[in-house]
Amino acid sequence: MIVRNDAETLHSYFLPLHQNSKDMEKYFLIDTTPPQSLQEQSEALKHVALEVAETCNRLRCDAIRIIEGCTLIRKGRKCGIINKEGRIVVPIEMHVIIPPVNSQGKLFCTKDCQGRWGAVDENGKIRISYGTYHNMWGFDHDLCLVDNGTDKKGFADRAIIDSDGNIIVEFGTYSSIWDFYAKPYPSIVAEKEERKYYLSKENPSVIIREEINIK
Repeated sequence: MIVRNDAETLHSYFLPLHQNSKDMEKYFLIDTTPPQSLQEQSEALKHVALEVAETCNRLRCDAIRIIEGCTLIRKGRKCGIINKEGRIVVPIEMHVIIPPVNSQGKLFCTKDCQGRWGAVDENGKIRISYGTYHNMWGFDHDLCLVDNGTDKKGFADRAIIDSDGNIIVEFGTYSSIWDFYAKPYPSIVAEKEERKYYLSKENPSVIIREEINIK
């Protein structure tokens, strides 16, 4: 197994799964990621520092993913993160870990054992408090799609935040914002009433173009 720090690695080794949506493909380490053979783990650990390999071997991990300079691990039904020095910076208590892609900041969205979403950096420091948002889709271009859950009609009000936790696109601005994490779209697609809007990935408050939404 060749572990590389790019989108191909994500597509190859992360399972598709997300919040009750069959058409969303996510690239997580999750509590049901299939276990790897010892040979696969040994091959993956060739790409990390000795301290990281020693920690993984000591923990007897079931699955290992290496991305953004960190090692994502699964042991049993829980996941965690080890940094470059071999230190466990995110306790092995998470159910889901979503690594950042195409981002300068290294924020990992994580879902804890209580089902709450939050975000931590590569050192394990909490950057987005757990429970702030009902769902988080992962950081892409230092932006993350979030929502506050669904109402009685099944409508989920979505917003976009940056890696500092600032809300860039406010809740209620659009009736729908498409998932853009690890997607090849050149822009972020949003909808409101009968119109579709294409937002800049550099600054989603900027509308690149709009069109009539034909359904």
